[in-house]
Parts: sequence; C-alpha cells; structure tokens
Amino acid sequence: MKVNFEPAQDIASLRYLLVRESLLRNDCIQSTKASIFRFKAAGESMLPAIWPGDTVEIAGCAMSDLRLGDIVLAARHGRFFLHRLTSICDDSGFILLGDSMPAPDAKYPEDALLGRLVTGIDDGYFFLNVFHHRGVPGKISRILGALLCHWNFARRIALGLHSRRKKFLLSRRSLAKSSCRESSFGEAN
Repeated sequence: MKVNFEPAQDIASLRYLLVRESLLRNDCIQSTKASIFRFKAAGESMLPAIWPGDTVEIAGCAMSDLRLGDIVLAARHGRFFLHRLTSICDDSGFILLGDSMPAPDAKYPEDALLGRLVTGIDDGYFFLNVFHHRGVPGKISRILGALLCHWNFARRIALGLHSRRKKFLLSRRSLAKSSCRESSFGEAN
C-alpha cells in the first residue's frame, strides 16, 4: 500500500492542533493562570496595531472574558486569524475585522475562539502598542488601518519605514552585545 506523505502540510496541521489544544485546555481557561502562547505575526491585516514579524503573546480565554475591541486569535480551516473583535452574535458566534481590512471576516462559531492578545514583543523588546487597546486607540487604529488598506502608497511607505526601524534596532542591539563582550573581555585580563 502506498501512502502519500506531505511533510509540510502534516507539520502545519500538527502545529495548528498543538496551539489550539494548548490554548483551549479547560483547566487553563477557567483558572487564573491561563496558558500563554507566543508566535510571530505574519500578514498586514492588523496594521498599524500589529506589524509583520512582531511577536505576540496570546492567552487562552473564554468568550465571556472578551469585550468589543479586543484583539483575539481565532481558527478557521486550519489557519489562525488575529483580528479585532467587532461583534458578539446572539447565536453563539462572533465577528472579527482586521484593522487594515476593507470588510469583516465571515462569522466565526464560538468554538473557533482560541484566545486574546496579551502583549507584543518587537525584536526582543516588550512594547506597549496603544493600538492594541480597545476604545479610542482601537478606533484610531481602524482609521489608520483604513488609510493603509485603501492607499497602497501609504502602506508601502509605512512598511518601508517599519523595516528600516527594525534594521536599526537590530543593529543597535548587536552593537550593544558586542560592546558588552569587549568590555567583559577587557576586564578579565
């Protein structure tokens, strides 16, 4: 018997199941110590709140813990979506919208909820992005996101500036590490 094996697809499926199960463990959701999962964001759908390559931390939570404007992680068809919660439906579902997306996602069933954004890490530095918060900062993020969604020139400039900023931070961090090594080496002699 011949079996077709696609390693990339199987690894992605395994990764998906691992994340889903670790965030949805009932004992973690209902206790004060929720499980936390860290991963790098991909895509531009949450600009300017979350940039491609930013590391985010997601804590498992129940639907009753969420409020409109929270950034939540949901799963659909083996993929993860990290978008802002815009509506909680009466028939046990919810609707998400990426800050720089023109239209909301299709309705998710309640069991698609995996968790909510706890914090973000930008190149190894913890950052507090005001756009992660609900309320006025979330609305400002949506307005800027709409600009980036409909005006490609602005999106390209913003992504280019962000890329330069990341390169600058990385070079500054590597320079600081090398100077620490030199000063500790010099003291040893």
